[in-house]
Amino acid sequence: MAKDRKSVKRYFLQKIQNLVHDQSALLFGKKRLFVVCLSLVLFFLCVCGRSAAETYDLSTPAGLTEWVTHYYEHKDTASVVTAIREMFRQGAFDEQDAQAAFAAGFLSMVFARNPDKIDAWFEELEDLTLAQKRYLWIALNFSKSPAGQQTLEKIREKSEPGPAQFIGELLAQAYLDILETPIDNTGALEVCWGSFFAGGDERYIVKIIGTLSGLSQPYNGELGIQDPRAIAESARVNLMYDAVRHPRILEICKREMELQPQEVREALAEIVAKAGQENKVE
Repeated sequence: MAKDRKSVKRYFLQKIQNLVHDQSALLFGKKRLFVVCLSLVLFFLCVCGRSAAETYDLSTPAGLTEWVTHYYEHKDTASVVTAIREMFRQGAFDEQDAQAAFAAGFLSMVFARNPDKIDAWFEELEDLTLAQKRYLWIALNFSKSPAGQQTLEKIREKSEPGPAQFIGELLAQAYLDILETPIDNTGALEVCWGSFFAGGDERYIVKIIGTLSGLSQPYNGELGIQDPRAIAESARVNLMYDAVRHPRILEICKREMELQPQEVREALAEIVAKAGQENKVE
């Protein structure tokens, strides 16, 4: 159905766009924090033998970034509430763009994989501002977790008319499965990245890899982030960066070199070679 296949970014941001007086616009910016964390990232990657809470200092942009992008490995559910608070405190909700889509994928997957913890997490976060709660409600609804839907229903029942209507509109949204939806903008890519880092499901990386076929197409500037070339280039850059730092992503890229069409295999060969060179240097 057309409604089910609409832009992921528009699906996730359409409720936020009306909150012009709210202090922020949804969630985590791994690209935004990249420059800040680059000088510190090696420290966090080299620390081992300790719990996630000890390894990652969530009070710093570098630590928070590393905690998020390695969540699928440590699954530190005990720090989820702290991490969410730090995301707000550090201004990670300030950009209304693909960063919000990354958050949609990440938090929705964390919620979906921990249905027994959702109620407790949201009770702990009850003191957040209404604007902040709205962003979390959107992420929770995006997961389409039965437990999450029940939590939203309970919150709606005890909310004032305005927030209750907002939640009701969220609950009425049609389910959107990113794995079954064409990636037609870079925001959709970020949903896949966020979903992978939260759960480690390789299908999201395979979905991202599939967009590399757009590298063989001419760029159409009028389409902007919806141009296949722009989408493919975003995927290529991020795969090259993350394949160095995540052995699981590198393994998937190597395997897909045998399965993807020629134009995609060529891009993957470059990514794998680059990762090999950087790993030797390190």
